[in-house]
Amino acid sequence: MLFLVIAICASVLVSVLLKAIRNTNIEIPQVVFWNYIVATLLAYFTLAQPQVNLQSFILGDSWYLFILLGILFPSVFIFMGKAVQTSGVARADTANRLSLVFGIIASFAIFGQQATAFTFIGIALAFIAIFMLLNKYKEKTGLSLSSRVPQKSSWGWLLLVWVGYGVIDILLKLMAVKDIMSLLIAIFILAAVIMLGYLLVRRTNFNLGSIIIGVILGALNFTNIVFYIKAHQVLHTQTALVFTTMNIGVIILSIILGVFFFKERLTKLNFWGMVIALIAIACLAYNQVLNQYWQSLFA
Repeated sequence: MLFLVIAICASVLVSVLLKAIRNTNIEIPQVVFWNYIVATLLAYFTLAQPQVNLQSFILGDSWYLFILLGILFPSVFIFMGKAVQTSGVARADTANRLSLVFGIIASFAIFGQQATAFTFIGIALAFIAIFMLLNKYKEKTGLSLSSRVPQKSSWGWLLLVWVGYGVIDILLKLMAVKDIMSLLIAIFILAAVIMLGYLLVRRTNFNLGSIIIGVILGALNFTNIVFYIKAHQVLHTQTALVFTTMNIGVIILSIILGVFFFKERLTKLNFWGMVIALIAIACLAYNQVLNQYWQSLFA
């Protein structure tokens, strides 16, 4: 679970950093570009193995991971930014977290996880908890998550956020199964090239502030991705647990930081959402034990 905790902390810090620069003159696309440059360097110096031939991975049966992740990594940042602009933070964050449904389906349909009654109870409780946790507070406009009316074009961006993050989760799990962490080097390079092309088309003027923030973001993003993959490798038989705990953990930690550092208000709904989330994680983590105990009661 330690790897998962580290991944959750890094993911939340990424969100906090992006939130902190939202109302500044620092451009997110520039930050994302430098983020992948830094992530590439970190991957090269920490993950590169002399005996590993990246070309064999790219041209072999893992080519689709290279292409899809290389495209999706930078794309979801853009999708998320557009979704926030057109729908607000609450709806965009909801679309992101509800991408958990992709991971849950893949856990059983692709990765062959065995399910018990408590697995399904845990999954159901997890989605209930997510809705309770995401309904954080009324924004300054006075509109809540349910009452805010998004722009007409927003549903497309929300859909892209939902699908994008869901597919990324599944692809990272596949990387964990194949044990090809070194491929991240090539993936980050492709992501950086795509972002550079995006910036050149927009004729962006680079600035020092974006480079500095990009370096920080790169370190955090790299940590998040690497330890998330490691969590899948360690808990390889509990795929649904990793997907669920990652999503719920990010929400809970974000709320805690919001209460203590951003003076956000914790509602009763949030509190009980946390309680239900912990029960959901317990059901998923100990589903086999709970199922055996339940069966013994009626034996």
